[in-house]
Amino acid sequence: MGFFDSLLGDDFFGDVGDGVFGTDYLKDFTHAKKLFRSDAYALAPNQKFLFHVFFTLNVPYPSSDSGLVGALVKSVQLPSYSIDTKEYIQYNRKRNVHNKIEYRPVDIKLHDDSSDTVRSLWYNYYSYYFADSDYAYDSPVNNGGPQGNGMAYNGRDIYKPEWTHPAWGMSTKSASGSVKPPFFKNIKIYGMSRGNYILYTLVNPVITEWRHDTYDYAQADGIMEHSMSVKYEAVKYSKGKVSDGIPGFAEPQRYDTSPSPLGKPGSTASVLGQAGLVDSGLSALDDLANGNILGAIKTVGTQYRTFENADMSFKDIVRDDVLTEARNQLPGVVNNLGRQVGDLFPSNNGTGTVSTPPAGRVRPTPINGGTNG
Repeated sequence: MGFFDSLLGDDFFGDVGDGVFGTDYLKDFTHAKKLFRSDAYALAPNQKFLFHVFFTLNVPYPSSDSGLVGALVKSVQLPSYSIDTKEYIQYNRKRNVHNKIEYRPVDIKLHDDSSDTVRSLWYNYYSYYFADSDYAYDSPVNNGGPQGNGMAYNGRDIYKPEWTHPAWGMSTKSASGSVKPPFFKNIKIYGMSRGNYILYTLVNPVITEWRHDTYDYAQADGIMEHSMSVKYEAVKYSKGKVSDGIPGFAEPQRYDTSPSPLGKPGSTASVLGQAGLVDSGLSALDDLANGNILGAIKTVGTQYRTFENADMSFKDIVRDDVLTEARNQLPGVVNNLGRQVGDLFPSNNGTGTVSTPPAGRVRPTPINGGTNG
């Protein structure tokens, strides 16, 4: 075993050494680390599943909680735009000029829930704008329904002197004769990350297409859904803190607001990692300082049970944690060490003269009266 092997251990010149000194195949990850991990992951990409949708209505909704519909959204498309551009010629030079903007429809998919919440929203929208659904429908007895004549829809009144039900199709007037306000005031789409949210507000949206799903015997594991397309008149952008509140999101009656067990101190078989041995020790000390003896015992017991049930031995866990931390930290340590060595022994830049030290630094005193360089 060589000197460096005995000094640094067998593992250093393996994966860790490759991470420090580099190889033809294992490259430095400094770029990704600086770009995506800096400033508490400020530039890390947002995740698709962290979102919430809220429908703001201008009309009373039959349910007391219209925010429930937003919790049943499966997926929502963010707004997109098409800008009509005209090309003009100015003394043989081309000029592109914006003419108008087109807001492309947004597609939203929702669960077909057993309580009929989403389908009821559509029926209320449909009956709000169109009179076709206003009349009671009585199925004839021979079709298995209750006694009735079904004349509102099944009757033919072409040759009658007057129509029994003249109001069909689009209905813009309310029962009092006033003009109806739009059904939706807006649809708000929240995307969340690191305790913050970004918000897209679709102004005055209207449904342009509604699609129910398909029943299918062949899809034994399939679940039903509704989908709709909406057009809107404008989009507003904003952002804020999730802690400030998002309508319909994280309400205790529908969301589990308790912390994840994976984030509880002592819940992971790790020494330096999140919720590992170091975290559980600090948490136990805080509990003891605050007089929460039971909490400290519970944290230590959780950590003991986690290690007891781990697939690897404690020695292997410590080894992997230390090597992982070394891979993350040693490149920076070596770089800092290199800069310090460079300050102690500056190069002469090939001119035979000593380079000027950086401002604010004192050059070391020459040894035995010699000169630096």
